Amino acid sequence: MVLESVFSVKGVMSKPWELVFLAFVFVSISIPIAQFIHVQESISTIMLVSILSIGVLVRLFDYEVEEIEEKILGSRTLARHYPVVVAMGLFFVGWILGFLFWYLILPQAVTSQIFSIQAGQLNSIQGQFSGFATAFQFQQAFEVIFIHNLEVILVIIGLSIIAGAGAVLVLVWNASVISVFLANYAQQFILNQSQTLIVGLSAGFLGILPHGFFEMLAYILAALAGGILSSAVARRAYKEPSFVLILHDIIKLAAWAVILMTIGALIESSALL
Repeated sequence: MVLESVFSVKGVMSKPWELVFLAFVFVSISIPIAQFIHVQESISTIMLVSILSIGVLVRLFDYEVEEIEEKILGSRTLARHYPVVVAMGLFFVGWILGFLFWYLILPQAVTSQIFSIQAGQLNSIQGQFSGFATAFQFQQAFEVIFIHNLEVILVIIGLSIIAGAGAVLVLVWNASVISVFLANYAQQFILNQSQTLIVGLSAGFLGILPHGFFEMLAYILAALAGGILSSAVARRAYKEPSFVLILHDIIKLAAWAVILMTIGALIESSALL
């Protein structure tokens, strides 16, 4: 894609905030196209944003493999991958801001079509966890959240291995769900508290930040682990001595993803009770 090609990986590493803008543009391009196609707008939008974003993530994964091949085996796995984790995190934030912006300014008749599936999932989640404090104990709440998040991580890793940046579908989907949640929360907050939109969005953001930060980071690390493996196999790096270091980093990234996801599940299940 022409727009994506003007961003070099090394340039992005020095100015990762540019990915926020790029992701926002991808969402802004995809929504009107999905409306024009007029076939399952929710799914079409997610697919279009994912297609536009895949090229960026593949470049980041290839860049990471090249960087790993130049390093020596060590324990500072997260430190080595910190720049690309930040870049992917900002890309994720850009998706959230893009979906949130258009959800808030488009007419309700349009948003009900574009975000219908996301709204349905949020209603399902709220119904599932309503009354948790009386119907479930902490352990049961934790198990439900942990198993769900673990399944998401396994899907992300699997899609990344199979299709390189295939996990982008799951990441974009989660970004869109978060955006719909924030928008709905802000609108309800404004009605109940008579506050401004900024205050409502801030309250919603702070509400999901404690567990959402750990879950988002876990998903990014899982996508990075699977993406690095896929890129390494495609480059036939398994024939090189450096492949030992690549596997070392993949295993540690996946392990960190599970650890961070567990922390997020503990925080979220505590908040429900």
